[in-house]
Amino acid sequence: MPPSWHSFVEDVILKNAPLVNTAMRHASVLKENRQNIMVVKNNINETIESVDKGKKKQGGTDKLCLSVHNEILQGISIR
Repeated sequence: MPPSWHSFVEDVILKNAPLVNTAMRHASVLKENRQNIMVVKNNINETIESVDKGKKKQGGTDKLCLSVHNEILQGISIR
């Protein structure tokens, strides 16, 4: 690479370093948010299973309760 090109590349990298750092921080926050959403989703799934088991012991399933839980799950579904 010619020296002037090398200098240009260094300048571009140095000028964009703050943007890259910001993007990396945002990516980290998004990853953490996704993990938190998965925890909430798993908690809801466990609640659904628990309600279902409890209702079966009582002789039936509370379809309205399960329907509400399923709507919540659809609202936070991760694709």
